[in-house]
Amino acid sequence: MRRIRASFEKYRSKPGFAIFVNAVILAGLLLVFSPGYEVNDDVAICNFVNGVKGVFDAHLVYSNYVLGLLLAGLYRIKQSVPWYALLQYAVLFASFTSVFFVVSQRQKNIFPILVSLTVLLFFAYEGYIRLQYTKTAGIATAAGILLIFYSVSSAKIRMCSLIAGYLLACFGFMYRSPQFFAIAFLMTGIGLYQLLELKNEKKGQRLIKVFSYIKTFGLLLLLVAGLYLADHAAYRSPEWQEYLEYNNARTMLFDYGFPNYDKNREVYEELGLDENAFKLIRGWNFMDTEKFGLAVMEKLIALKEPVAVNRQFFKAFVKKVMKKLPEVAAFCCAFCLVLYWLFFSRHSWMDFVSSLYETGIVMFLYLFLFYQGRYLYNRVDVGIWLAVSLTVLWMFCSRKSRIEGICVPVFLIVCCLLIWGFTAKDSKTSDGKGMRHRSNNSCEKYLRTNVDRKANRAQKRAVIEKVESDKEHLYLAKVGQLSFLKSYGVFETPPFGIAENIAATGGWPAHTPVSCKVLQDFGITNPYRDMIGNEKVYLVDDKIDVTMQYIHTYYDPDAEAEVVWKADGCTVYQIK
Repeated sequence: MRRIRASFEKYRSKPGFAIFVNAVILAGLLLVFSPGYEVNDDVAICNFVNGVKGVFDAHLVYSNYVLGLLLAGLYRIKQSVPWYALLQYAVLFASFTSVFFVVSQRQKNIFPILVSLTVLLFFAYEGYIRLQYTKTAGIATAAGILLIFYSVSSAKIRMCSLIAGYLLACFGFMYRSPQFFAIAFLMTGIGLYQLLELKNEKKGQRLIKVFSYIKTFGLLLLLVAGLYLADHAAYRSPEWQEYLEYNNARTMLFDYGFPNYDKNREVYEELGLDENAFKLIRGWNFMDTEKFGLAVMEKLIALKEPVAVNRQFFKAFVKKVMKKLPEVAAFCCAFCLVLYWLFFSRHSWMDFVSSLYETGIVMFLYLFLFYQGRYLYNRVDVGIWLAVSLTVLWMFCSRKSRIEGICVPVFLIVCCLLIWGFTAKDSKTSDGKGMRHRSNNSCEKYLRTNVDRKANRAQKRAVIEKVESDKEHLYLAKVGQLSFLKSYGVFETPPFGIAENIAATGGWPAHTPVSCKVLQDFGITNPYRDMIGNEKVYLVDDKIDVTMQYIHTYYDPDAEAEVVWKADGCTVYQIK
């Protein structure tokens, strides 16, 4: 142990040590696990910039246009390189390295460093193996703001750390701006702690330090404001403005819930939507530009009852959020860290004031998410609880440990087992259609020994390659069919133009100018109407009875579906 401590004391202040530690963690995780995107949103975003539609479009919709320009430029240099994943890995590696560097600089005791490594290992698994851009945004924002606090709280501002902190925070904003603001809000717990510590400073020094904090974080706000304006300017064209208006309405329905069909049956029928049409559209296959346009969506949104903040609301919050938090792996990790901090660290009144403040803003954030109707999503929760963990580590590193010895490593082992066990549980995620449900996201799914996953990917890819070879036909794919998420790995890039003859009948990218151009190239305006009797159009469908009932009701009662070919669970039809 003495040799370990001596080596640690020798190297801990060097940035290279933090880089080495995180390189070992990354290599170990990649040896054991095979990375995958947690949901299909990343694949949809990546397919804008990687050229599969025949263009390198920087409009990422949910990520910043400046990030899109960077990615599109990289794909133009070498299209076969998986730049989208590599850039996320670079940001994640820089983030985790920064966190470990700050902790090792602020804490000289080896045992708290081991605690931080335990926390880091869990969040590294979530970041590197279950890749997701909202998660990356949260991790980068938390690490960037931590670096900024470290720089500005030092006796002399560390410019390298400050610049690195700005870069990471800006990447967090570019990947997902709402997540940036949520994490920044949570990181104010460190800010409060630092302000409380100034009470022992002289009044003049106190004012100088406060002004330094205001100036430093004011510059960060200016940087993100510039990124926001650049992104806003990129969507000024009429076609993108039309899409944004359409997508905002779609979000209100598909992400936050439709009005109940049975309670509003008369209104739905007045809008020309029977129960089968509702079933088809609610399943995210909404690209009927006549029956489900913007005007229809706005009328449905007007039917939604506003959420009442009353006693029943708070009861539901406790039942649906608070009681289920122990099932959230990231929460369990943060909770173990809090226990360690409580038992093995010395405390002052500042610690408890800051911890109460942090608890309050976490509760407020979850109340807000519950009010919105989108809560307990793993990709969001990871960033939230990382920010809480970093706040606790910041306070922990400001105090000396109370206890050392065998109980500390035993406690660490228990924490690891708890974290691993809860990681293996099912967690709430998205099925790629924006619908919440329970799905198996255990560690076993991502193990490199999972042969079934590799074989299934090869089969799915073969179907897409077969479709691509038939450029004479447009393949309309129902949501979930011809899935690039299931066909290509994180470090694989589909060939340029492979999706030029594929158009989805739903999903948030379906109405973008890029997707609409694919339809226009085949003379399609309304897919459900224009594919009838069109020899150039095939339909890939897993529930053809629902689709045909819809077509019979609204377009052609005599239409028939003829099987063209089948492969690996996909059935291709021509509607005659």
